[in-house]
Amino acid sequence: MKVKRITPKICHYKPVLKDTRVLVADVLDILANGITIEEVLEEYT
Repeated sequence: MKVKRITPKICHYKPVLKDTRVLVADVLDILANGITIEEVLEEYT
């Protein structure tokens, strides 16, 4: 996963995964709750 530049036009200056509108903070919250990276990728791809 790559983080895209933070720009005002995408999600109000919040970092997102490259070429998506998936917030980095959301992915980190999911991982903190015990979901595996594989499950995250399955859900978002």
